[in-house]
Amino acid sequence: MPNTAATVSQASPGHPPIMSIGRITMENIAKFTSCAKRYFIYKSVVADSHVSHISFCFDDPHVAAWIETNNATLTALSFDAFILRLHVKFLSATWFLEYGRCITVPQRDSPFSDWSAAKRQANQAVASVANLFMDDAHLRVFMRILMHEDLLAVYNAKNTSAEGGQSGSLDNIVSLDDWCTAVGHIDEGR
Repeated sequence: MPNTAATVSQASPGHPPIMSIGRITMENIAKFTSCAKRYFIYKSVVADSHVSHISFCFDDPHVAAWIETNNATLTALSFDAFILRLHVKFLSATWFLEYGRCITVPQRDSPFSDWSAAKRQANQAVASVANLFMDDAHLRVFMRILMHEDLLAVYNAKNTSAEGGQSGSLDNIVSLDDWCTAVGHIDEGR
């Protein structure tokens, strides 16, 4: 397999995504998955036909040969099951450990905005693997557990003080993006 990561392109939502020749990563599988789902919705592709509609969208000869050899089996799968098979077949044997390392690294001295963005990116990269993906509420709790202890102290103080507006005001922010932005501002000021 090449050392350069494959890229995913999509001319428009009405065209299926194309994955170029290159190393397959959790990130480019996540992008391919997102683009393919957008294509399925835009073109009203029925679920039973999802895999057959994207099975020839891989330029890499290894992936194309795998799909061609296993076409009957793969096209009978749901799209999510196909993507999981793609993970297992083409990611390194340690992809699960790499994900685990990325998602469980404490904040330490990294700026919260960079650290939380890496957590959200790693979580999104495995969105097609339902057993690994955390919804926003669980990811937020997980990030609070792993944030730097000094930031957590300031967070807790602001979350329970009048300065935060009301008790639990940071915890009441619904959007994960908005919450990360608010905590990032706190981190920059500490």
